[in-house]
Order: sequence, then structure tokens, then C-alpha cells
Amino acid sequence: MKALINKMSVALLILLSAAFVANTFIRVSTPERSWGIIENVLWGKPFLELFVPQPSDNLKRWKAAVESSEKVVNIIQKYGVNNLLAKPELAKQLEIAQQESENAYMNSNAIPRNYLAESNQELPQAFFSDFVDAMDYWRRGFAGKNKALLDEGRTHYNSYIIWINSKDRNELKN
Repeated sequence: MKALINKMSVALLILLSAAFVANTFIRVSTPERSWGIIENVLWGKPFLELFVPQPSDNLKRWKAAVESSEKVVNIIQKYGVNNLLAKPELAKQLEIAQQESENAYMNSNAIPRNYLAESNQELPQAFFSDFVDAMDYWRRGFAGKNKALLDEGRTHYNSYIIWINSKDRNELKN
């Protein structure tokens, strides 16, 4: 009986060693990170991420809104509003700007005011009156090719950027 237990222990040790080697050298990768194949099969992500608290839906919305708004700003800076509206060859960029501003609007508008207030008492007012309004102006302006709406969106967006940049990091929690 003792010999059987020893053989099973050795077999288990060999199996665990093979799994460790496979997990170490056979990787699943994304642009942001990589993890072992065994971790991928068992959990779908790195083992240590199981113990990291996941961001809230509101934080995910915040990040998605910011990311989409930055894409819109980059398109506007690269091509210019007048060119986006006037040049047919920029129709794809115009469509992307409209979609991204729509995404930014939907995500930002879904964030509760009290969530923002936990970070800074002034943030809900600045966020909804400038950032969310800017995304609304941009999404409608790009959809209707309306320069006046796009200009109004730029004014609101710039106001928000000036406000957020006027704050120290310790004035914004979360």
C-alpha cells in the first residue's frame, strides 16, 4: 500500500511539474498582458487577478466615456471640423467620430451623480453641464453635419478640460 501511495505521489508531482512548465512556457497573450495556458483553461485570466477587486460598472463607464471622447478629439484635431463636414473622403472618420461621441454620451450619462460626488462635490455639475453636454452636442452635430452644434460641443469640452485640469489629484478621489 505504501508503495502505491509513493508511486501516486511521484505521478502527481510529475503532473504538477508538467502543468507548471506548460503554464510558464505556453502563454495566452493580449496587448495588455499574458498568462499561462493552464490559468486560461481554469479561470480565463491570470490566477492572481482572481484576488484583485474588479472595477465598478460606473468606473468602467467613466473610462469608456473618456476613451471614446479622446478618440473624437483626436479625429477633430487630425482632420478639422470643416474638413470632416465638407470632404466626402472623410466620411468614414465622420462616422467614427459620431459613433464614439455616441458611446461617450451613453456611458457618461449613465454615471450616477452621487458616484461622481464621492470623488469631488463639484464634479457632478462640471461633468454633466460640460462633458456630457459636449458629447451630446458632438453626437448630434456629427449625425446632422451641424457645425454650430460641433462648435458648442468643443466649447463645453474645453470648459470641462480646463476645470478638471485645475484640480489637484488629491482633490479627486477614486
